[in-house]
Amino acid sequence: MLLVTGPSGAATRELQFGRFTITVSESWTAQTFHIVDQLAQWDEFSHTQYARWARTNLTLDTEDRQLLQKHAEMRRNRGWGNGFEQAFLVEGSIEAAAANAIDQKLLTADEAKSERDILLHFAPKLARLRDQHQKDIDAFQMELMRERRRLSPWFDKFIRFTQTKTAVKAQVYLVVNPEERSGGGEANGGRIVVEVPAPNPLTALFHESLHVLMAPHLDEIKATAEAAGMSWQNLNEGIVYALAPGLTDNPSEADWLSEQLARYLERGTPASDNLVQSYMIASIIRPALRSSIHAGETFAVFLPKAVATWRSFMPR
Repeated sequence: MLLVTGPSGAATRELQFGRFTITVSESWTAQTFHIVDQLAQWDEFSHTQYARWARTNLTLDTEDRQLLQKHAEMRRNRGWGNGFEQAFLVEGSIEAAAANAIDQKLLTADEAKSERDILLHFAPKLARLRDQHQKDIDAFQMELMRERRRLSPWFDKFIRFTQTKTAVKAQVYLVVNPEERSGGGEANGGRIVVEVPAPNPLTALFHESLHVLMAPHLDEIKATAEAAGMSWQNLNEGIVYALAPGLTDNPSEADWLSEQLARYLERGTPASDNLVQSYMIASIIRPALRSSIHAGETFAVFLPKAVATWRSFMPR
C-alpha cells in the first residue's frame, strides 16, 4: 500500500493485488461529476437515489434543471465511456480538468467549457452531502485495508481466468451516496466509481474491477451473445455478477446475488428488465462458473458453457 497526495491535495491510496493495482481517490471533481451525472437521469442505468435525494434536499430551480438538461444532452450524444469520464473522473480542480480535456481532445471546447460551468454551479450545492458522509468514505477506506488480504487470492484467480498477461492499473473514485440501502458503482472509460455508503461497497469495487479485467473480452462476448440471440450487455453483466458477488461473498453469511434478484422480483420488476435479466443469468451460470474457476479453466473455455447453461434453462 502506498499513500500519496494527488494534484487536488486529496490523499490517494495505491493498493496492489498481484498484477492488479488500484488507485483509490476521493477527488471532489470526480464526485461532483458523478453526482451531477446521476441527477441528470440521462440513461436507463442512471442511479435514481440521487434524484430522490435532490427532491427534498436541493429544491432544484429553473436554472438547475436547464443545466441538468444540457448535461444530459451532451452525455446522450457521446454515451458511456466516450470522453466525459476520462475528462472529469480525475484528480485536480474542475477548471483544470476542463482545460486538460480540451488539450487532450477528450471533448470539444464547447463541451468542456459547458461541463465546467455546470459542475462549478452544482459543486457548492453538493458540498453538504459530501460533508455528511465523509465519515462513511473514511470507514470504507479502512474496511478496504482490512479486507485486502482476503481479496488478493480472488484477484489472482480472476487474472488467470481472464488470461490477463500484463499488469493492470485501475483508477477508483469514491463518491458520497445519499442512501445507505441503494447504491453501487460503475466502470466506464477506464475509471471505476464506488458509491459510499451503500449496501455492499466492497463487492461493488470488486464487481467493477472485474469489468476492467473483462474489457478485452467484450468482442468475444458480443459475438457469442449475438449467435445465441442474447443481449450482450445482459450476458456481460451476468458473468460479472456471477463472479462478484456470486463467488466472492461469504456463503455462510449471505447470498447477495440471490437476495438482490429476489428483491427486484418482490417489488414487481418484470423479468424482462435488463438488471433482472442479468441477475437471472448470473444465478443460473454460477455453478458452472465455480467449477470452471476451480478447474483452472480460462474464460474462452467457460463462455460457451455459460451460454449453453442459460439456454438449457431459457431456450429460444
